Amino acid sequence: MEKQELEDLLNFSKEFRKKKEEEENKLPYHVNIIDELHINENGHSRVLTKLLQYKNEKNEYEILQSLLDSVKQKNPNFGEIKITNPTITQEKERIDLWVRDDDYAIIFENKVYNAEDQDAQICRYIERTKEKKYKEEQIFVIYLSRDGKEPDSQSWGEYKESFKSRYINLSFRYDILPWLKSIVIPNVRQKDVFLSSALLQYVDYLEGNKMFRTGSIYYNMNMELNNLIEEHYNTKDIDKLLIDKDNISLVVEQMNQLCNKKFEDLYDKWRTNTETDFKTLKPSQNGYWPITQVTIEKFMECGNVNVSISGGHTDPYGNFYVGIAPLPEDKREMVREKLKLKKSEIELPNENQGIHRCFGLGEYNEAYSFFKKLINECKH
Repeated sequence: MEKQELEDLLNFSKEFRKKKEEEENKLPYHVNIIDELHINENGHSRVLTKLLQYKNEKNEYEILQSLLDSVKQKNPNFGEIKITNPTITQEKERIDLWVRDDDYAIIFENKVYNAEDQDAQICRYIERTKEKKYKEEQIFVIYLSRDGKEPDSQSWGEYKESFKSRYINLSFRYDILPWLKSIVIPNVRQKDVFLSSALLQYVDYLEGNKMFRTGSIYYNMNMELNNLIEEHYNTKDIDKLLIDKDNISLVVEQMNQLCNKKFEDLYDKWRTNTETDFKTLKPSQNGYWPITQVTIEKFMECGNVNVSISGGHTDPYGNFYVGIAPLPEDKREMVREKLKLKKSEIELPNENQGIHRCFGLGEYNEAYSFFKKLINECKH
């Protein structure tokens, strides 16, 4: 792409953003609980886990069976799976969603926000499943992408060829959302009000402004944005539009690589600073979760706790989360008082029973300063 074309693209992106904000201000009042809670990839996995765990009055895993019936249209081998007494977990052994039954195991890897595959990620999950005494031919892999992105070849390790018949890519846009709307929701019993309301909220979220923007309230907004693109590029021909789209994709891909490098440089700096600033404690990290942390031993009445920074490029909004975990709920108020923290200063209770504060992407310096403050307060 020529320099002038790149400048034109960047200038147009600003114009597009301004127009999008104008159209958003015209939208009717709308509230979605999931949207307000800023769901991340783990949040999507939790929602899907709860759905697949659902059993009807006949003790049947109705939604899990529905998903398998849908999947077998693309890969008939998934139709051989017979549900008997599955254990369905989220984030067990670091696997996003894991279904284990008597004669099969299904590994779900969730990339709804297009996070990069970690080194040999799928390979490691297959190995962990084999450690649970499953034969390789009993293991299936479902890659949950946003729009159809395939996993990196390196993520498979030595298993890419052998799993061709037991692998499927399901996109949230083209598979999960239509399945929920056309199959799951219409078959929910009227008395299952909590399931029904959860499904409606989740589908509404997927169709909303933070995801695919396909809900009916976004029709006028989408039309205005489409018109803006056509006017700017002076084209109504699909071939020219596809060329421009490919050019933009190349720029976005390069920007993603640059962003990842910037994040990794920042993480390395934080880890080095942690080692330097807290030599007497136990700095540790596991991949990118958390980014960096230290262990405080015998903290008050809570036992050993970890003060950590997480989020960053693994969070869909680029936010950082700084906090303490694990903390039983009945100890949180005592911890707040001990550390002289206001309730408004610590937020976001999470699945690890910790308390965390959220920092926006532009507040990364404040995030590390708060991290140091928490550690120093915890030491005294």
